[in-house]
Amino acid sequence: MTDDIVNPIPPKKRANTRKRLVAGTADLIRRKGLNATSLRDVVGHVEASRGAIPHHFPGGKHQLLVEAVQFAGEQVSVPLGQVLESQGSVRGLASFMTQWGKMLEDSQFDAGCPILVAAVEPYDGEDQPIPGLGSLREKTNQVFNDWHHLLKHALQREGVTPRRAESLCTLVVAAVEGSIALCRAQRSVQPLHEIQRELIPLLEQAIAQSQT
Repeated sequence: MTDDIVNPIPPKKRANTRKRLVAGTADLIRRKGLNATSLRDVVGHVEASRGAIPHHFPGGKHQLLVEAVQFAGEQVSVPLGQVLESQGSVRGLASFMTQWGKMLEDSQFDAGCPILVAAVEPYDGEDQPIPGLGSLREKTNQVFNDWHHLLKHALQREGVTPRRAESLCTLVVAAVEGSIALCRAQRSVQPLHEIQRELIPLLEQAIAQSQT
C-alpha cells in the first residue's frame, strides 16, 4: 500500500496542511490556552482531517504544541528584528507595541501572547524533550531569549553598554508581556499605552547617556 493511498493528498497540499495545523494551534493557544486546546479544536479550526495530526505529528499534541510555540515566536521575532533594524530601538519598539495594541483590539481582546500562555500554564509532559525540538519549557525560554537578544543587539548598536542593555531588555520584555495580560483583563489597550509611555523615554535616556 503506497503513501498516496494511505493519505491521498498531493505533497504540496500535505505541506500546507502541516503549516495550517501549526499556525492554527498557535492561534488557539493564544485564545484558549494549552490545556483547553484539543486536537478536535485544532482540526476543526483549520478544516483538516483528524488523521492529519498523527500523520504530521507522531508525537501527538505535545509535539504540535512545541512546534506551535516555535512558530508563534518566529511570527514575532522576524518583524521585531526587521523594525528594530530599520527604525532603531526606540522607534522600532514603539511601532511594535502599536502593532500589538492593534492585534489585541482586532481580536476584541480574545487573543493574547501564546508564548506567555505556554510559559505560565502547567502542562503534563512539558519538560519531556522531543527529538530535534526540545521541550515545551525549553522552547518558550528560547523564544523569550530571542526577543531579548534582538532588542539588546539594537541597543548596543546605538551605544548602550552590554550590562545596561541586558537589564533594559529584561524590563521591556517583562513589561510588554505583563501589559498584554492586563489589556486582556481590562478589555482595553490602556495598560500597553502606559507601559509604552514609560519605556520609550527610558530607552531614549539610556541611548543619550551612552553618547555623552
